[in-house]
Amino acid sequence: MGIQDAIRSIPAKPGIAIAIVATILFGAWHFYTGWQACEHRARAAESIRTAIATAQDGGVLNLAEMFTFAWDELRVLHNYHPGENALDCPFGNHWSLEERQALAREGNLAALVLSHENNAVAFIEYLKEWGDFQTGETPLPRENARFELRRSLPPQLLPIPPK
Repeated sequence: MGIQDAIRSIPAKPGIAIAIVATILFGAWHFYTGWQACEHRARAAESIRTAIATAQDGGVLNLAEMFTFAWDELRVLHNYHPGENALDCPFGNHWSLEERQALAREGNLAALVLSHENNAVAFIEYLKEWGDFQTGETPLPRENARFELRRSLPPQLLPIPPK
């Protein structure tokens, strides 16, 4: 059976054509949503890196002003290790799963989790060498997600006590 015969048989077998089109559409949707998630993570990580890199010693990093969408709590995962089923970003716009696992083994990967009403709404991975958020394990409310930058290696981000 040649290509021409296969093409001629499509109208006679609409189920096959529908299955092929559905498979292509699902593959495109899956690729696009994965690409969007990787792109979002890359932009968020870059905004953290840039904010820390450009801040003056003693400057303030206010995460509520950086991330203006709805969130009410910040949790810092100081020793983040992505699992085997974590998002893989092979598109070049963020670290691949393999790269992230290597960074975690080196102890250089951390993550910020922004939550709204106990549901994670943003997950931002970053390199500890960019800055070390000194939060401990206790989550911070949005209004307290303000940090004073201390230039050191790596830069230290100290929580500013509430007024």
